[in-house]
Amino acid sequence: MNIPGDLLERLRIVETHDPHNKIAAFDLDNTLLIGDCGDAVFNRLKADELKTPLRIDNRRIPVTWDDYYDVLLEKGKITAYPMMVRSLANIPVEKIKEASYRMFFSKEKSIEIEGVDIRVPTPHPVMQDVVSYLKSRGFDIYIISATIQYTVEVAAKEFFGIPGDHVLGMIPRLRRHDVFGDVTEDEIAGPITVADGKIDAYRALAGNTSPLITAGDSITDLNILNLTHPSGLIIWVDDGNTEKRPEIIQKIAHPGNLYFLKR
Repeated sequence: MNIPGDLLERLRIVETHDPHNKIAAFDLDNTLLIGDCGDAVFNRLKADELKTPLRIDNRRIPVTWDDYYDVLLEKGKITAYPMMVRSLANIPVEKIKEASYRMFFSKEKSIEIEGVDIRVPTPHPVMQDVVSYLKSRGFDIYIISATIQYTVEVAAKEFFGIPGDHVLGMIPRLRRHDVFGDVTEDEIAGPITVADGKIDAYRALAGNTSPLITAGDSITDLNILNLTHPSGLIIWVDDGNTEKRPEIIQKIAHPGNLYFLKR
């Protein structure tokens, strides 16, 4: 087992505080995974369309990596992440799922397109064992991510054994096509799963009970991390840079619940 002894002890202690509340809610990118599968599948699809059209109208994905990154810098994740998902309009869902599987399970370590090289995400070995341990203890585990739903479902199922009904990513509105089946549209149908939107997503999945254990890696995860039960555990996954940690401690409602885990 890859779980450090002190983290395993914290997991055991937390469970005894509220043994009837066995809910855990985790971010995906750079938390359960090392790397960002939203960025990676975007690059995978952009690379794929150089060989054959993906959109049913035979047009290219209209957003470049520079477009996305400029919006990310200027307006932040709440604007940039939905824009990336909306840019995948007119692509059959099955093509996005297939590209997600191929991205995760190819031998490529990274995907380069438009001069940008994005690593292929891999499961964080400690978090993979944390999920396995919590499942063995009867926890309901939910994943909430700003990546497109179909890629999140692949990662959740294949790396963590978590079913699709316990997962909520960014969900595009769909339309039914006679030939291609479900096809994405240029509109988000569910919550914008960033910042406050992660709370909406959690409520949709798990109701009003506070999670006993949460994990995240970003300031935009703080909203859901601060839903954690006062006697719970918050796992903060980072690159090991301790200079950034005081800011996180200051912004967490119950900083004594924090456990810092290196990515």
